[in-house]
Amino acid sequence: MRALAGLALIALAACGEGELGEPVYPLESCGFATIEDRDQRAYVGIEDIAYHEELDLLLFSAYDRRNPEYEPASIPWASRDVLTASSSAQAEDLFENWKDDQPGLPHGIAIKPGADPLNETSLAYISRTIEDGELEQAEIVRYRLAAPLGLATLAGEADRVTVERNANDLIFFGDDQILYTVDRAEPVWLQNIFGLRSGSLMSLTDGRVAKVVGGLSFANGLLRKGDRIYVAETRGRSLAVVDPDAKAVVARIRAPGGPDNLTLNAEGQIVAALHPNLLKLGMHRKLGAKYAPSRAVRIHPETGAWTLLFDDPTGEVFTGATVAAEIDGKLVLGSATDRGLLVCDPARPEKGA
Repeated sequence: MRALAGLALIALAACGEGELGEPVYPLESCGFATIEDRDQRAYVGIEDIAYHEELDLLLFSAYDRRNPEYEPASIPWASRDVLTASSSAQAEDLFENWKDDQPGLPHGIAIKPGADPLNETSLAYISRTIEDGELEQAEIVRYRLAAPLGLATLAGEADRVTVERNANDLIFFGDDQILYTVDRAEPVWLQNIFGLRSGSLMSLTDGRVAKVVGGLSFANGLLRKGDRIYVAETRGRSLAVVDPDAKAVVARIRAPGGPDNLTLNAEGQIVAALHPNLLKLGMHRKLGAKYAPSRAVRIHPETGAWTLLFDDPTGEVFTGATVAAEIDGKLVLGSATDRGLLVCDPARPEKGA
């Protein structure tokens, strides 16, 4: 019943798109990069990516949603050398030597470089607890990340704060503050049926939680650019532009699909993974349909103009992409349900490159 209630809203949001143009990264330029743990188990469900350029460090948030045990579930890390199409590479488990402290089911993930990147980088992520297929609890967990000799390790005790169970993604904001999204209010089934704009952007400071803005249409990924916060509204098919000082949405940027996680490329433009058809995504996640389409765009944060980066209208190449990032001239895609990463090369040098 709950799955059908969710699909009722998703059906309302599904609609066709106009002319998209040719993607910068065509399907034929893409190939899988299989990421494995030490037991050679392939990670499935790399739903989010954080990249620390100075340390050449990639962190992945991963758990297999279709495995009853959700295994393997962890925060694997690797260098960008793993971003090679049609390859397999081993990633290290960030929690390998922390047997008494496990990441739960990691969702949104963020890192913040310190003045000394090797010893003062901070890691934060949303840890989920799922029982009998139902989301029961969410925590925001923070660690200090040490990287002596290029090996990422955890340092110090974890700082854990229980937050709303529908907490979705997070970023560092200032010295001691975290901003995070709550995709829907409770009860979830009611939000799904009536499509209420009940998502919110929240702040966490010294263990205290406060609302920054509400009224968001399934608040998902977020990032900071200058003095603005950009929040993906998946069901609203838009990015809400938030002034955190005024605690107000000051603009919205329309997107050709429902945005999920957001990243910034080297030029300071937003790269968004999109769900072109929310009905098919719901059928894929809730009813076991094999595929859901994937799309990615690059968005200019000031003008809102977007460029199509990747489009897989059937999802047969890569299904239900939830994160996209441009790293070293390549497009890297992850998905909450597909395996590994999809790595794509551009079709041709772009104008001005």
